[in-house]
Amino acid sequence: MVRNKKLENRAYDYIEQKIKAKEWRPKEHLKEMELAEELNMSRTPIRNALKRLEQEQVIRIEPYKGAVILEPKVDREAFQERTQFLELIITYHFQKLELREHDYQNEELNKMVDQLEQLISKKDSEQTFEDYEIDFWIAILKYCENSYMQNSIVTALREIFPSRGHIHNTLISSRKEKVGHYRKMIDFLQASNYPYARREVRILINKLNMNVLQGVS
Repeated sequence: MVRNKKLENRAYDYIEQKIKAKEWRPKEHLKEMELAEELNMSRTPIRNALKRLEQEQVIRIEPYKGAVILEPKVDREAFQERTQFLELIITYHFQKLELREHDYQNEELNKMVDQLEQLISKKDSEQTFEDYEIDFWIAILKYCENSYMQNSIVTALREIFPSRGHIHNTLISSRKEKVGHYRKMIDFLQASNYPYARREVRILINKLNMNVLQGVS
C-alpha cells in the first residue's frame, strides 16, 4: 500500500510538473499506457494520479481517449497580471532595439494585420483570430535574441486567450480595436520610432484591461 502511494505521488508530481512547465500544453492528450512506460510503473498509480489531477481541474478524463489537459483558468486578476507582464517585457524589447539603433524592417507584418482584419468577424471558428494573433506577435519578436523572453511572451499570450467565458467574449469584441493599435504600432516600428511603439503597447494593454474590467462584450 505504501509503495503504491509513493508511485502515485511520483506520477502525480511528474505529470503536474510537465503541465506547469508548459512542456505539455492545453488540449494535449495523455495516455495511461504511455505514461506507465515513461515512468516504468504499472497503470494503476498513473490512473490514480490522473484522477487527483482531474479533481483539481487540471485535466479532464475522457473515456477510451485518455486525459486532456485543460486550459488554466484566467480570471480578471490573472488576466491583468499577464497583460502587465506582456507590457513590461514587450516595451523592454522595443527599448533594447532603440538603444541598438536598430532599423526595424519586417514587411510581413502589414500583411499579417490585413489578415487579422479579415478574421475580425469570423464567428464560425472564433479561435482563428487569436491563433493568428499569436503568430503576429512571434513575427513582431523577429529581432528578439532572447529565446526565453520569446517563449514567455507566447505562453502569456496563450493564457489570456481562453476558449470561452467573459474574457473570451470581451476579447472578441475588442478585435477591431486591437487591429487599429497594431497598425499604429507597426508604423512606428517601421519608422524606428520606438518610444511611440512602446506607448501604443501601453495604450492597448490599458484598454484591454479596462474592457475586461467593465465587462465589454
